[in-house]
Amino acid sequence: MTTEVRKVALGSLAFALLFAWPIIPHLGQFGAFHDWEFATELHWVPYYTVVHFHQLPLWNPYKCGGMPMFANPQSRILTPFFLLHLITGPVMGAQLEIILHLALLVAGGYVLGRSLGMAPLGSMVCAAGFGSSSWFYLHLAEGHTVFLPTVYLPWVVAALCTAINRKKLLPAALGGLAIALIFFEGGLYVGIFAIILIATLTAPMMLTRRSFWPLWSAMTMALFVGGFSAIKLLPAVDFFKLYPRGVTGGEGNQWSVESLCLFSRNQDILHTGPGGFGFQEYGAYVSMAFVLFALCGAIYGWRRPLPWLIVGYVFARIAQGDIGQHPPWDLMRSEKFFGGMLTAMRLPSRFLIGTAMAFAVLAGFGADLLSTKLRRVGPVLVGIVLAVAVVDSWLIGPPDFKVIFRDSTHVLQPSPHFQQMRQLGAKGNMTHVAMANMGALECYEYTDIKTNAVGYDQDGYRGEQFLIGPGTVTLTRWTPNVLSFDLSSPGTNQLVVNQNYNEGWRISEGQGELFNNNGLIGVHVPAGSQHLTLQYHTRSLEVGLLMAFVGFVALWLMKRFDW
Repeated sequence: MTTEVRKVALGSLAFALLFAWPIIPHLGQFGAFHDWEFATELHWVPYYTVVHFHQLPLWNPYKCGGMPMFANPQSRILTPFFLLHLITGPVMGAQLEIILHLALLVAGGYVLGRSLGMAPLGSMVCAAGFGSSSWFYLHLAEGHTVFLPTVYLPWVVAALCTAINRKKLLPAALGGLAIALIFFEGGLYVGIFAIILIATLTAPMMLTRRSFWPLWSAMTMALFVGGFSAIKLLPAVDFFKLYPRGVTGGEGNQWSVESLCLFSRNQDILHTGPGGFGFQEYGAYVSMAFVLFALCGAIYGWRRPLPWLIVGYVFARIAQGDIGQHPPWDLMRSEKFFGGMLTAMRLPSRFLIGTAMAFAVLAGFGADLLSTKLRRVGPVLVGIVLAVAVVDSWLIGPPDFKVIFRDSTHVLQPSPHFQQMRQLGAKGNMTHVAMANMGALECYEYTDIKTNAVGYDQDGYRGEQFLIGPGTVTLTRWTPNVLSFDLSSPGTNQLVVNQNYNEGWRISEGQGELFNNNGLIGVHVPAGSQHLTLQYHTRSLEVGLLMAFVGFVALWLMKRFDW
């Protein structure tokens, strides 16, 4: 490990600890502010499925009457940080993820700067500029853990630049793997950011570098994104088709609104945003000290800043939403793209994250220019302005983390056997309902998921499994993915499982025929006694695994033949 690498690693971790200071005293403490309760349930179910049942987290019986777990676009099972959850538990695991992801964000910004030809000081400005922007602190304070993979964006672009600089395709392929990791961590929104970012950079890089290598690198990256991300995207497309959200309401943000989001120092998460949501959906603060650097970087020459000026404008234009004729925001949400998943994209203002990234890169160019042109006084001046920018940003973003632990939910008495409840209030207490071995029929997801499952606290409840006709059914094994029963029926009968029907369920033992019984799992069973086992699996996962295997073989070949 070189001295520079060690310094970057230690510096990035120190930055992360400094900017995550409100979280550190509360490590392991359950926080329920806004979407944190929802996010923790998504983390707890996979954790418990693996640790307690020793199964892959394919099905989530604890929510909305039962729904796919792995295929949920917002699930984060495939992240390497899931191992951290298994070791420390999902609450502390998610909190440690924030710190480690922030360190990765800063390190990635530095690596990006170096790949763009910046000196170490300019790369530090680039890293600090993106790592200190308030979007990270606002989204994570809200509980938007699906925005954690945004930290891979600098790494993705650095991989593209490395492929172009070295005229090798392997770095571009690794960049494709990094974008796939974004999807693995539930970052559907962020994955779209990455794709738009690479697409936007390709043409101006071809112009400024007078080479087709940006195009070959981007195409290679796209190919490997498709191969690797299929593990997650194919099941997610199936899930989204099963539970579509529909086109959400429009929103328009004038340039004056975007200026407020980027440059206002009032980035309090409890502050109402310029639209109909809290400021967590709008803020992407860029300190004026970084803006000064960015102005220097933008006006000197044209080859280096041009691609990033275009990136900044494109993301800012998308963030405007429904303003103007044929806005790109509406085009992106066409059902022609990504199986219609983008129709549910929430708010255009989130794209200001890309604009903040462009500011950070331009600021790095500006710092690089000043430290070079002003010779002896330049590095000192850059260091002073950088310190001012970091302190300013530290005062704006990190305090939002305090709200994570402001709210709490009600801990429930555990149920001796799994049962579902319709009790009002379960919608905002899904994590503790699941931890009590129960399912929350009143639930919250990205869309309104209806269920005909009946809670034990409702009239007409007949248990979590029952026969329509005469006979007996006894549950012999209950796990999220596998259900086993001993059945005895004098004639043909129908078994009903009090969970939502899904085509992924199949009979792995016994005789019968699965069917959709008014939205619930139904099984036509013959007369007599038998042991019946139902098992859930994600069919499209198998195709995705095959495609990923081909991708890893291709990576090995690229490494082997030095492509």
